[in-house]
Amino acid sequence: MDWNWFFSSLAQSAAAIVGIFGAFIITKVLSNQVSYQEKTARAKTLIADASRLKHRAGNLPFDWCVLRTYESAMLRAEDALEDDATLSSEVLYEKARFPRYLPRDTAIQALDALKSKLEQEKAIEREQRFAAAQRAAQSPFRNQVGSAFPTAIGYPVPQKMRKVQLPVEGLESALDSITELRVEIQHHMRTIEDHLDHVRSNPESSTAITWALGMVASLFLVGVILPLAFMPTPQVWTPSFRMIDLWGVFSFKGALLGSVALLFLTALVVFGYMNWRLKYSPDFVASLQELAEIGHYSRFYVVEDDNKRFVLERAQGQQAKEAASQPVGSSNV
Repeated sequence: MDWNWFFSSLAQSAAAIVGIFGAFIITKVLSNQVSYQEKTARAKTLIADASRLKHRAGNLPFDWCVLRTYESAMLRAEDALEDDATLSSEVLYEKARFPRYLPRDTAIQALDALKSKLEQEKAIEREQRFAAAQRAAQSPFRNQVGSAFPTAIGYPVPQKMRKVQLPVEGLESALDSITELRVEIQHHMRTIEDHLDHVRSNPESSTAITWALGMVASLFLVGVILPLAFMPTPQVWTPSFRMIDLWGVFSFKGALLGSVALLFLTALVVFGYMNWRLKYSPDFVASLQELAEIGHYSRFYVVEDDNKRFVLERAQGQQAKEAASQPVGSSNV
């Protein structure tokens, strides 16, 4: 058997396979690097746009709008209490139409304080009227005045001193601007979420490529370098795995094979390192995730969502309660 022919054919075949797979893997790594750079640049653009939207939200008159609508809501609550003093704070909250950017708990606390204040005022008023009636009953002029004096001491309740509402010019346009900006922010948040889906799993840094590079390196050493290390072989030769036969480090052949192996493996290590570096840092992903939350842009939008969530959960709870109380087998006509 001619071992030279065998080793030569094996080295050529392995070299062809290494070249095909190596070229494909290197092309894929370079393509992933371009995709990584494009996604990184896209993320920087999204971050810049989010900063601009946050700045715009910071310039909107949220506090002013909340204050004006809060004043109107409190006046409506006072009117409702004058008609029915037994109304609960929850019912008053629905009737008064408080601003959606005001926390519900804050509004409920304000209504509780209003009810307590009005009850105290009524109690003081009753005490004053009772004291006035007592003084009139003890007056020495009571019999001389006649029947007109009792009506005179029963003076009516002093008219409620309303707060003078500040001008509300531009309130509707300000609220429209707030709503329009929220729509724009929500669109931007959906864009960021879509981008996060493409970067969260680090698709450019493929584990399969790392394994493929390792297998190509092994195939190159075993299928190319090792057979060439045995050549040339004598006509009568028994395969031997002695180190001096394999490498011949101090020979010219060994130096050539070692140099080729070192250069090729160095190239594979470089591309393997490039593939490993194509990962998005956890801080980078966390910063994008923060931009996909409405609270990053304004705390008032969070309050609005909390109020909507409370109403929705209450409605669902009411429906569940009604469904549970409905007799089994009954149907609505």
